[in-house]
Amino acid sequence: MVAWDWALGDAAVANSFGCTVGGTAVNVREVTGLKWEFDMIEVKTQDSTGKYFLRKIPGRQKPVTVTITRALTTDTIFTDWMKKIEKGATDRREVVVTVFTPGSSDAVKRFTIMDCQPSSIEVTQVSAGATNTLDEKITLQGYEMKMEKG
Repeated sequence: MVAWDWALGDAAVANSFGCTVGGTAVNVREVTGLKWEFDMIEVKTQDSTGKYFLRKIPGRQKPVTVTITRALTTDTIFTDWMKKIEKGATDRREVVVTVFTPGSSDAVKRFTIMDCQPSSIEVTQVSAGATNTLDEKITLQGYEMKMEKG
């Protein structure tokens, strides 16, 4: 087996990742929205000669919206969580997505989304005669995200 060599520019493989929700490992098919972003503040100034300058500087970190997709099973972790929110509970959880070196448990990068709450659950299209699997998608709203090296 050939070893991954990050120094030579080997890239992470999209299918080598794991996900935990509130410390519970969940089997997922896809995670989208791993985006670390700031509000940008426009600063308009002029110098002593009257020359106009427009600069943008980073402001506060924007909230994070992440969607987790997994095969629809009898596991009710997401629907139970959504029911708690519907009844008015404040149930914020930490979601961690870890990217691994292919074929090992060595973490390459870790994305931690703090204070997540679900905002929607969706089941993919159900069609008569179809042969595809059904997926469950949960959209989460998080306070902030941290990216860390493995």
